[in-house]
Amino acid sequence: MKPIRPHDFEGWIRFLREDEGGRKLPPVVGFRPDFKYRDQIEPSHWCIWPLELFTAVVDVPEGSIAPTQCFGRFWILSEELAQTYHKYKLRIGVEFMLYSGWHLIGEGSVTKLNMNTELPPVE
Repeated sequence: MKPIRPHDFEGWIRFLREDEGGRKLPPVVGFRPDFKYRDQIEPSHWCIWPLELFTAVVDVPEGSIAPTQCFGRFWILSEELAQTYHKYKLRIGVEFMLYSGWHLIGEGSVTKLNMNTELPPVE
């Protein structure tokens, strides 16, 4: 699935191994986990997907097994929520978790913002 607009932010991702409670089968590029802010109190998940994964050297082709640690380009599916909620939450350094249903499968932090925001980075 190729996005039709630029990504909203980039983040470092670490997918959990099975012995850490992660998936039995490793995720593949294009997998769409749900997103949750680490400090989020409400029980909802967001449709913010890392549709493209890359390492320091190369983009990982779609359909390939995702590296255990990599970077991702994230898209916020709701443009309305991007402007009314997420632009106030997303800052460089903000930590997040990735879920498959209610099952935690990964964690990470925001490394680069592409959306219009003037908030300072997390200290």
